[in-house]
Amino acid sequence: MSVIGILLAIPWFFIMLSLVLKLKLFRINGVSNALITALFSWKIIGTFGLQFLYTFYYSDRSTSDLYRFFDDGLILTKIASTSALDFWKIIFGLYDEFGTYRDLYFDQMNSWIKAFNTLSYNDNIVIIKTNAILNLLSGGYYEINALIISGLVFGSLILLIKAFMESARMRGLGLGVSGGFGFSALDLDALGGNKGIGAFHRNRDVHSNYAPFCGQK
Repeated sequence: MSVIGILLAIPWFFIMLSLVLKLKLFRINGVSNALITALFSWKIIGTFGLQFLYTFYYSDRSTSDLYRFFDDGLILTKIASTSALDFWKIIFGLYDEFGTYRDLYFDQMNSWIKAFNTLSYNDNIVIIKTNAILNLLSGGYYEINALIISGLVFGSLILLIKAFMESARMRGLGLGVSGGFGFSALDLDALGGNKGIGAFHRNRDVHSNYAPFCGQK
């Protein structure tokens, strides 16, 4: 856990918060900016609190989900300085996983290659690549990576809540804003950001298709 990383993350906090507060996409009727700011602040405090635990109490970085993907991301980012072509080929999946790249790069990582075959997509790779790309912005500070990802998850969760509220309104249910944010406080990290974005757009499509039949505009 880096003090410098935390200090450098402060501007990113205000950038992410400003985007959430200013973009119309993330506005919910009846929810004040003060509440959004408080919830986002608690989210970030929780993010750094978790980092504190995994830094000083569960300190084995090779087995910690918090750090092992980040550390592998650092290895991948270093490839950009030695071979930018190899780096971008790896990012876009243009490589043979069992060829030269495995010997040069993947065997140096803890989590790129799973210890057992789960017969499913290796989502470790997505997280490692995400960290590697964010490292280009953050300079390799975990704190900045974590804050950016937390901001994206928070924004996506707002979209998910908006989708639920819009769907409930169409069905005549009384889903209130407070209920939606209570849900968000419990499941902020459990829900993937892509689910929030996808649900928001799906419900917008449903609303636009069926609103004329429901007497809505």
